[in-house]
Amino acid sequence: MQELIQFVTNHWILWLIFAVVVLAIAFEELRGKLSAAPSLSSHELVLLNNHEDIVIIDIRSLAAFHKEHILASMCIPFPENKKIDEMIKRLATKKEQQIVLVDSDGTNVRSVAQKLQTAGFAKVSILRGGLTNWKRDGLPVTNK
Repeated sequence: MQELIQFVTNHWILWLIFAVVVLAIAFEELRGKLSAAPSLSSHELVLLNNHEDIVIIDIRSLAAFHKEHILASMCIPFPENKKIDEMIKRLATKKEQQIVLVDSDGTNVRSVAQKLQTAGFAKVSILRGGLTNWKRDGLPVTNK
């Protein structure tokens, strides 16, 4: 035990970095669990799309969408400085449908999902890991 204490005191910077990394991972996991919008894996999205009439919304920029996107997804760009009112107006007829939000890596969709839920959209989900995980799982993208 004394050797461990001596090791920690001699290498306190490494232990500090280790503690910060562990806390960051725990924070991200907790944030994901506390989010009101459930996250779907790529394969869960494929199954859902095969069995239900869903709306897949890509919130990335129009240029990124034209470069590559999930087939049958629609682009409604959502930069941080824009109001969500435009998105809500475009989706007003789809309030009862399952909506799945997609971005590049899954980091920007939680705030959009929360705003849609506040606006009365009951079935909002996010694609875990975004388009990056979608492609990593070997699923197709298109540029048409």
